[in-house]
Amino acid sequence: MDRDGGGEKDIAYKNGHNALEVFDKYDIEYQTATYPAGYTYITWRHNLMVFAPLLFQQEKLLNC
Repeated sequence: MDRDGGGEKDIAYKNGHNALEVFDKYDIEYQTATYPAGYTYITWRHNLMVFAPLLFQQEKLLNC
């Protein structure tokens, strides 16, 4: 699981942090990253650029 967000300026930051606490409770592995631009198109575009390649990693496809 990966959670990208716009840092503390993001309107969903608190909810995202709460979700991470649930993931921790159930030992769900995840990666986090923040981009300090708040909830904006710039953040969305940056997060897509970072996240999309993770979907197509050959190693993950072989281990499914």
